[in-house]
Amino acid sequence: MGISFWVFPLLATKLLVYLGVSAAIGGVFMAYMLSQREELRSVVSAYIQLFVSLAVLSTILGFYLQVGAFSEEGLSGMWDVEVAAILWDSPIGDAVLFRVTGFFIVLITISVQNHWAQNARLYHWRKAVVIFSFFVGALVLVRSFSLVGHTAELEPVYQGLISLHVFIAAWWMGALWPLWRACSTRNSIGNNLFLHSLMEKFGQFAAFLVPLLIACGCIIGFQLIGSLAEFQDTAYGQLFSIKLLSVIAILILATWHKLNLVPKLLGRKNGEKTLALSIRIEMIIGLIVLVATVIVANRVGPEHSGF
Repeated sequence: MGISFWVFPLLATKLLVYLGVSAAIGGVFMAYMLSQREELRSVVSAYIQLFVSLAVLSTILGFYLQVGAFSEEGLSGMWDVEVAAILWDSPIGDAVLFRVTGFFIVLITISVQNHWAQNARLYHWRKAVVIFSFFVGALVLVRSFSLVGHTAELEPVYQGLISLHVFIAAWWMGALWPLWRACSTRNSIGNNLFLHSLMEKFGQFAAFLVPLLIACGCIIGFQLIGSLAEFQDTAYGQLFSIKLLSVIAILILATWHKLNLVPKLLGRKNGEKTLALSIRIEMIIGLIVLVATVIVANRVGPEHSGF
């Protein structure tokens, strides 16, 4: 069995890791935003726990798949102790350790937040603990992405930009399902005042973070590719272009939300249904972005880097 046998299982596990990181960052942020809405907070917490747990399993499975790919001995090669020891002592092992640690910090954070949400006593102190724990887990997770792949050789300043880019992208993608769920549970929360307020607050964060996301992505892309011509002449550049176009499509949808759909929540009956449909489309495009990112980051590299 050659390396081609391992490609799709490896990419599948990495996609689940990306989804888990999104839930760990964007999902926890939304759970905090929805802390006063018990029904929504509980379903968002379940969403986080599901995808983060899958991501932990995928991280571990992905490591052993890489062991099998390097050993070139078929499925039995996944348990090659010597190859596993070599990979564990490499940046691959460091990334696994960072991710598992970060995911467990997030799981503990969301469990503590759920427990404390039942009692408002010492609320400000507890809020500070949750926020601090969240950022520790998030920073550990995003740091893992600059340890491996063709970005690992970049200078520290660019690795910092990668971490920032991953953090914002995960925040954005991970928040979409909770936002859609908030639109879909209008009857349980009474009226659209809460939904309008939630979307307005999210839009304020997005107005600051999304330009940073785009700037970081462009700087990193040009640093890796080197020239505009290579966007057209290399598989990496073409996949990067697909990712960029998908992000532009999401930006257009997000702008339409802010300028058109959100204001209508207060004056239009069933306005939340139109918003929910639009967010669902945004989630589909977001999944395309994540798939393209997984392929770009883990299967197709610039010509100056290897697999």
